[in-house]
Amino acid sequence: MGVQVTGAAALIAALDRLGETVERFILPACLETANAIAREAQARVRRRTGHTAQQIRVEPMRDGVDKGFIVRANDPATRKHVESWLEFGTVHMTARPFLFPAARLENAAHDRRIRTAIEDAIAEEGLGA
Repeated sequence: MGVQVTGAAALIAALDRLGETVERFILPACLETANAIAREAQARVRRRTGHTAQQIRVEPMRDGVDKGFIVRANDPATRKHVESWLEFGTVHMTARPFLFPAARLENAAHDRRIRTAIEDAIAEEGLGA
């Protein structure tokens, strides 16, 4: 991989912009992963009423930075804990995980998406091969 900028000033400027450029490429990749996890979790969750599957959704992170996504499976209006009971089990019920297995299935695809996003960002800044 060779650098395609001329002079130290141009290189430093490109490296300074790289963080923002990488973020611009990574966020859509993260959203794609979160949506895939949500779809898989909806397909995996055991259904009696279908309410838990309907509650699985993707939301932006609310950490003050808003640079990521979270897959939620709860219903904040009712504050029921059915999704936790299904995922982890209770003293009266064995676990029937659906969310964590869905996330594990996306590990390799997410890794590929992130690697591609970073490579694309590096290329856009003229730092790639």
